[in-house]
Amino acid sequence: RDAARSHGWASILNVTSTAGHDAYPGGGGYNAAKFAAHAVTDVLRLDGANDYVLGPSGSNFAFPGEFCIEVWAVKSAAGAGNYDTALTTDTSNGGATDGWIFELGTTRGFTFVANGGALLKSVATTINDGALHHWCVRRGDDGVVRLDKDGAQLTSSVYTGAISSAGYLGVGRNAALTTYPFNGDVLAVRITQSGRYAGTSYTPD
Repeated sequence: RDAARSHGWASILNVTSTAGHDAYPGGGGYNAAKFAAHAVTDVLRLDGANDYVLGPSGSNFAFPGEFCIEVWAVKSAAGAGNYDTALTTDTSNGGATDGWIFELGTTRGFTFVANGGALLKSVATTINDGALHHWCVRRGDDGVVRLDKDGAQLTSSVYTGAISSAGYLGVGRNAALTTYPFNGDVLAVRITQSGRYAGTSYTPD
């Protein structure tokens, strides 16, 4: 804490549990503690342009097979360049040459780019409406990459290649930290190596 004060910044990694999302019989104090930890994450959430968080090494987010990337976000206006980067492990300032990009912008809409553009899925949809939306890109064991909004599929195509990831996980801004900031609230992120999401519901405090 003292070091963070002296440097004027700090990295915060809050590791909690799914018990902070859903209570279960017998959970008692454990559920209460995890719900509290989850509330801290909400308090520290990204809440505007130029906010960002750096997560673990992007090599943890390479996907040889199935994966599911989910973002709960609220946007009312476009960010600089209109390529709002919600999540990325790319360090090439938008080229996706060494990582992937999860984009919610007005220029390309809901977009997922990987492997230097070999995988590029983009679909026009309303983004800056000020409402909370669940956005998801996922690939199942059938090799189909799907883009979903609020549980409804928007578009899909087959891509079976391994998806590379080398840089740090950047939440709210390009991993190079120079371009395409996300202008809006990122309320929650969930990344799994499974082609199915557990559910689209999320209620911020």
